[in-house]
Amino acid sequence: MHDTGLLDYMEFFKECGIGVVNASPISMGLLSNRGPPSWHPAGETVRSRCKQAADYCQDHGVDISKLALHFTLEIEDIPTTLVSTASIENLQKNIDAVSQKLTDIERNCMDYILENIFKPSGNLSWEGVEVQKYWQKMNKLQAEAVS
Repeated sequence: MHDTGLLDYMEFFKECGIGVVNASPISMGLLSNRGPPSWHPAGETVRSRCKQAADYCQDHGVDISKLALHFTLEIEDIPTTLVSTASIENLQKNIDAVSQKLTDIERNCMDYILENIFKPSGNLSWEGVEVQKYWQKMNKLQAEAVS
């Protein structure tokens, strides 16, 4: 919901016969009421916007994780989505969400957060953050070894 950058490449993937697998529609916890784990690579802006969206949904009695899952599954050009979870309860919620249509309240919440929270921010990604941290650590270790 907060990062639709993959869609910019869909035409290229189609032309090349490349299948696309989307992963983590809940963004490793960013799009949940519990929030992401402490090790999550997203920066403060991404975390803040996702929390704002989750809070908005919670204030309206809507589960943002269900919206995130529906958002992803509604993109017909992406035939496969990988979902993981830390609990049987969440697994069952995800399975149930696939077969349930969104209510008018849920659809309105999704439209609101897309238009008023995520869209004004542009794509909110953490792409490359982990790689950059890795190389910073490697350079530091190399500098220490030389000195």
